[in-house]
Amino acid sequence: TIDGEIGEGEWQESARREGFFDRDTGLPSDERAEFWLCYDGKNIYFAGRVYTDPKRLVAEEYRQNVSLGGNDQMRLSLDLLGQGTGDDEFGINPQGATEIELNGGRAAKTEWVGEFEAQAKRTENGWQFEARIPWQIVSPAPAGLRDARFDVEWFRSNKSNSYSYAYTRGDRTRNPQWTGVNVPKIEGNDQFLLLPYAFVGAREDSKFESQIGLDFKRQLPGGLNLVGTINPDDVNIENDILSLDFSYFERLAGEARPFFQEGQSYFSTGFDARLFASQRIRHIDSGIKFYGDVDASTRMGAMAVSDFGDQIASVFSLSRRWSPQLVTSLAYVRNDQRGLANDAGQVNVNYSLGDTTYYLNTQFTDDEQQRSGSRISTGAFLETAKWNTGVEYTEVTPNFFPRIGFAPQRNFRQVSLFSRYGEQYTIPGVREWGVGVNLSSANRFNGDFYRDNAGVNAEMSFLNNFGFGIGFNAGRFEQFHDRSFGIGMTYPFNDPYRRVSAEISWSRFRGRERRDLSVQALYRLTPFTQLSLSNEFVEFDGDAETQLVLVATHDLGKYEGVSFRLIRRDNDYNWNASYRLSGRRGTEMFFIVGDPNSRTFTNRLAFKIVTPMTLGF
Repeated sequence: TIDGEIGEGEWQESARREGFFDRDTGLPSDERAEFWLCYDGKNIYFAGRVYTDPKRLVAEEYRQNVSLGGNDQMRLSLDLLGQGTGDDEFGINPQGATEIELNGGRAAKTEWVGEFEAQAKRTENGWQFEARIPWQIVSPAPAGLRDARFDVEWFRSNKSNSYSYAYTRGDRTRNPQWTGVNVPKIEGNDQFLLLPYAFVGAREDSKFESQIGLDFKRQLPGGLNLVGTINPDDVNIENDILSLDFSYFERLAGEARPFFQEGQSYFSTGFDARLFASQRIRHIDSGIKFYGDVDASTRMGAMAVSDFGDQIASVFSLSRRWSPQLVTSLAYVRNDQRGLANDAGQVNVNYSLGDTTYYLNTQFTDDEQQRSGSRISTGAFLETAKWNTGVEYTEVTPNFFPRIGFAPQRNFRQVSLFSRYGEQYTIPGVREWGVGVNLSSANRFNGDFYRDNAGVNAEMSFLNNFGFGIGFNAGRFEQFHDRSFGIGMTYPFNDPYRRVSAEISWSRFRGRERRDLSVQALYRLTPFTQLSLSNEFVEFDGDAETQLVLVATHDLGKYEGVSFRLIRRDNDYNWNASYRLSGRRGTEMFFIVGDPNSRTFTNRLAFKIVTPMTLGF
């Protein structure tokens, strides 16, 4: 029985484990916790007991499939293939709220992500929980006996720190083995999961709007997933808001569209420069993608999206772990568009030797207008419990141009160096401190000067949950001599629901003086009502810009809520309000007033309904 109470003899002693270590330092936890892990033909069972002061527990969340950031929690990481290429994570807090992070990334659709049952209880000396995780929601692995890998992470809010059963420094190939796991054949994975939607709306000019579409998904043999979309749904998607910034280079906001979020980590097309950035695809009429683990060592993703009559974009990515030390990957991206055709490719090699990783990344592009170009970056970085140091050489030709990617700089050769040192609990009253430096120098391909930069920064967090950071940068960009000095403060830095942050900086940019001030405040008015306010002010040689964002959300129940967002950019205002019935199995409904992505307020009323279906053959 999953009731949150671990009874005497209810769990097999052979399934019990204990002993946790600081994830950064490897030091043993000064508090005790234990957990149980076992399975049968239908479910994986996970239970735990934590011995701590129950009065200091943080357990704000009470819903299923939500972020548990900042909450006391236990998280099971599970890799059925056992090669460290990716894992699923299942978290539980002291209220029994749950979080799922599946390998590759998923959009927030319960029918697609799945859900698991969990119950938790506070005790006189801490808290305990029990959970039942269906095999159907775990990333697939071939049926039969296999040696999986797992780990359990324990977040303690009273120390704002994470502890894990195994000290691996984030290397999943070092996670403990769960030997002899008999993975069952999963029933029902041959069905199509359909998410048809319909939208109707009206604007103030009496213009009527309507739209219908369909998302679908199916697990394929061999561990792959098929996801498709026809006339995709983005009616109630609120795009990310970029902060105010004067920069030499372009910035991209995060991707919020569900189709592109599905399996996104299987589509690796670069790091500082990406051959594919889905934000470049403004509109799509249809799309299809395949992704997954081909075997225990190989991951792949293939995708094609189309804007009928205008553009077809294709992406392919493949990576293989040849050994715990060696990983190679390749990618190919194609943009078919009249007069704007573009091909781009990548080959990447990573080799780890002890605490040091060496890498070589090569990219090429062939554009109908810009001709051919290439980008090469190679380097090494050392990562230990206290040190993080790296050196890199980068070379980008003038004609390197991934048209549907993101590469804001080209035509340069650069050498860069960074180093950071940090410790925990070595200074009275201080939880953690660190200092870092970075240096870089770059010239154009013809030998002309391009840019150089030197920076130093330091951060410190105190036992009273006050966080402080300071940084200074100086450099040249072509003919300009730039510099900046900034200070940031946060209190309490470990509370994602009630927090105040402020940053101020003084700089000289493009030969002009500049001052930046930003303030952010989060406050949980009631257990069901969250407020968020951010305000930015930038003064640039007498000219000023401001941006204010106010967000309020209120839960009417586990699966119902209302929200309001106000954005002011200088003298322009936009606001939108919405009601949602979502986050559960079955029909979802949304009412939206306004357009969340317009510069100014749009008098619009919209209604959307999503009705999940299952189609079997």
